[in-house]
Amino acid sequence: KKKALAILRKLDAYTLHHPVRRKFNRRRIIALKINDVWQMDLADFSKYKRFNGGYRYILVAIDSLSRFLRTLPLKTKRPAEMKRAMIRLFRGGNVPTRIFCDRGGEFYNKTVKEYLSRKKVQMYSTFSPVIKASQAERVIRTLRDRIFRYFRVTGKYHFVSALPKIVRDYNTTKHRTLGISPSEVTPENELELFNKINGKPVVPSVKKKLKLGDKVRVLLHRKGFHKSSEGSWSPQIFTVSRLRDTSPPVVHLEDYRGKEVDGSFYPEEVLVVTRDANQPWPVTKVLRKKQLNGQSFSLVRWFGYDKEHDSWVPSSDVVKIGK
Repeated sequence: KKKALAILRKLDAYTLHHPVRRKFNRRRIIALKINDVWQMDLADFSKYKRFNGGYRYILVAIDSLSRFLRTLPLKTKRPAEMKRAMIRLFRGGNVPTRIFCDRGGEFYNKTVKEYLSRKKVQMYSTFSPVIKASQAERVIRTLRDRIFRYFRVTGKYHFVSALPKIVRDYNTTKHRTLGISPSEVTPENELELFNKINGKPVVPSVKKKLKLGDKVRVLLHRKGFHKSSEGSWSPQIFTVSRLRDTSPPVVHLEDYRGKEVDGSFYPEEVLVVTRDANQPWPVTKVLRKKQLNGQSFSLVRWFGYDKEHDSWVPSSDVVKIGK
């Protein structure tokens, strides 16, 4: 079996179309105390803006430990308005150490990032479209349910006026995971709550599956990777540069130039491949040719890579296959 697998790992037809495992344990966001981690997201209520003075969105911020909810209505997602909203949320000394959010432009812009940097708040995200700020998304579903219930009962669509009471009720209602309401979580009981929620994780070793220097492909659902292939795995091949025994474990990768790839990867998101140094690499197109010292060179675009990776190679190395 090991010999057969070693042979298959050399075949692009096998590694590009290898079956994908979608369900596996992922790292949890662990908040150590109140205001350690806030998860943020925007709820879109654009449909009802004419009933709410032009307000289109609700900015949601939920404390990952206490589940305490804060919200603000917004008219736009512009950087200046997002910064003003952050200033309002941080009033009273409630400033998180970290903010976990998606990679939307409403958060990742110069204005917001500079403000958070001044407040010494770290903003971070995942690079996978299937992993998001789950607590924020979950509480948005709860908010929507309660807001639409208010619409049905009152016959009005004024979510802005209903929002303060809905949030107050949420924060004073017993939370199933906590066993108490978010408003009852205090610095005095946060350690007890942390132990109740998190327990003691079992950390499997990533080194059993991968080792430093392994050549791997990456699952194509990862944002920022080329998606023109019909396969499930990236045409690009990366190198395992770091192994971390987190819970569950993750790996870090670098490209063929030695540049580290943003983010970390679960072992299930990478596929070990074996390619000989002299094994041909497919070319998407020959962009142009030139003569240098009597030798012909071709500028080629490599299969699976963007124009940043275009390079000149001897024309004699480019072999046309088929018509």
